[in-house]
Amino acid sequence: MNSQISFDEALALAIRVRDELGARFDELAEQLERSRTHEAATLLREVASRQRETSASLRTAAHELPASAGGQLAFELPDYSAIRAHMTAHQALHIAVESEQAVYDWFSSLMA
Repeated sequence: MNSQISFDEALALAIRVRDELGARFDELAEQLERSRTHEAATLLREVASRQRETSASLRTAAHELPASAGGQLAFELPDYSAIRAHMTAHQALHIAVESEQAVYDWFSSLMA
C-alpha cells in the first residue's frame, strides 16, 4: 500500500468523518421535521445513528490515535439546500448514498 497517510491517521479521519456526517444528518432531519416530512426525517435520523455507531466502533477498535485529525475534510458534507419540504424517504436516502460515495472516493484517493 502506497498511501499518503498512515493507518492511524486514516482511522482518526474516519472517526472524524463519521462524527461530522452524523451531526449533519441530524441537522438535516431536524429541517425535515420542521417541514413535517417525517418519513424522510426518520430515515436521516437512522443514518445519523449508524454514523455514530460506526464512529464508536472505530474508537473501540483504535488503540492509540493521533491527537486530532485536523484540517479541512476534502469532500462536501450534504448541503442544507438538498432538503426539500415533502421529500420522500427515497430522496433522503439518495442524499445519504451520495455522501457515502464522496467519502469513499476521498478515502480512496488518500490511500492510493
